[in-house]
Amino acid sequence: CFPASLSPQAGLLLHALVLNMRPRVVVETGSFLGASTLWIGGAIEESAKLKAQSSNQDGRTGPLSSLVACAPSLHCFDDFGPIKPGPWRPEGFEGDRLSVVRERLGRAGLAESVTLHRGDSATELVRSRDALKKLGGVDLAFLDGDHTVEGATRDLWAVEPVLNTGGYV
Repeated sequence: CFPASLSPQAGLLLHALVLNMRPRVVVETGSFLGASTLWIGGAIEESAKLKAQSSNQDGRTGPLSSLVACAPSLHCFDDFGPIKPGPWRPEGFEGDRLSVVRERLGRAGLAESVTLHRGDSATELVRSRDALKKLGGVDLAFLDGDHTVEGATRDLWAVEPVLNTGGYV
């Protein structure tokens, strides 16, 4: 899917960022065919394993160990509709993008930690605010859906009320 998707170098950078941040809740707008979703999902899975290993090694129990048990999650918001060709993408995509992303997540073993939300990203983010708050709020928002100023602004305002203090966009 590259060059229309995230480049391998950008994917490695995103993976390293997420792995070092160790966020519990990540929001992504715009999944296209799932390249960035896989990089982020892989990093949060790896981070969860590292947390579990460090918790087991020091023998902790009680409240701190329960934080380790809280599985990190990635919530992707996209309409998953057809993609038209653009200046950076000479080819369009008419297929079922949701099925493609689900299949890729399944093959990577990430289906359990990623929730796909179909619909307009800003609208669905607003609808999901209560659920995101119950998860502890958003630590990282990767806003890569509608690349217009208006679209990016809508996504930012939709996620901002549930973005944790110190969270990243």
